[in-house]
Amino acid sequence: MKNKTLLGILLISIALIGSIAPLASADTLEKTDFLQPSFAKTVDYFDYVRAYAVLNGVETPANFSKWHANLYTTYVNSNGLKLFYAGLENITTDESTYLTIPMQSFIMHYKTNSTRDAILASTFLMLLSFNETATSLYPNSPDQNDTLYASFSLGFDLSGLKATLPIQNSKTETIPLSSSTDGLQWTWGMKYTNLTALWWRTWVDPNNPTFNNSWPLALTVYDELTFTYKLNINPATGTATLQENHIIGRMRDLIVGILPILWTHYNSTGTYGMAGRKLGDETIYDYIQNNGLKMSVVDFQTSVVADHSTYSVMPSGTNATAADTAVGDGSINTYADDR
Repeated sequence: MKNKTLLGILLISIALIGSIAPLASADTLEKTDFLQPSFAKTVDYFDYVRAYAVLNGVETPANFSKWHANLYTTYVNSNGLKLFYAGLENITTDESTYLTIPMQSFIMHYKTNSTRDAILASTFLMLLSFNETATSLYPNSPDQNDTLYASFSLGFDLSGLKATLPIQNSKTETIPLSSSTDGLQWTWGMKYTNLTALWWRTWVDPNNPTFNNSWPLALTVYDELTFTYKLNINPATGTATLQENHIIGRMRDLIVGILPILWTHYNSTGTYGMAGRKLGDETIYDYIQNNGLKMSVVDFQTSVVADHSTYSVMPSGTNATAADTAVGDGSINTYADDR
């Protein structure tokens, strides 16, 4: 596969996207659904945007009625805990174009032992690549002293363009909601395959957070990004644990340089120049290892206790509120201001 063709197709495809068949109608969320023990539905987010626009007199594009944004949603209502999850399957316009972006969020509501309403929310932000430096604060974890690269991942379907070009055939698979017979263990998730990630240099200094506002410094193509969730409810202790696991698939292509005008392409067979000529035997895997690049998943999470301020600490007592704190295999506990 020549890198000149690959880069051209990937960048053009981000703008044009590919062709697919029309999608079936989505389900509708009803308020009575949230009185049920559980549900799993694929809903069209743009249906709710259209309804909001009509009710509030907001003008929409002429063909907006043909746009769709399918969300896979799940809901668990058990033993006083309510959890709602939404993951983006795909976005289509005029039922002929396709794009997917890994987007995952959930919100959880429960009452504390003192009967306060508590809400916990979490959203996947991005993959973060990092290179540890001599002044790294935390080994094997990105921190403000490391060299950091933030990414934006997306997928598109080029299968309709025939096989004369390298095909980036992205797909999304849902992992169905299932439970144990007693309704105390629940699992679900989503798998994105054949994704493209664009990378920018970023800095997370709390006094001056910023990023390199320019063309991407790199582009990668990778096999998959999978999210799996496992909820365990323990009525005896009055606790619930939600475990979120990730699979980051194998990187197949890496293009680095000044995109889109000057770059070098690495794949599993070696290094190639802009004209497709092989420049050396260093593969994408050699490049990653030689440059000490590591990967991390970044989520945003927040906890709220109604009518109370909250703060978070490690089990050791270290304050973790709005701080650069290494969690590792440990945990962060959130408390109300009058604990």
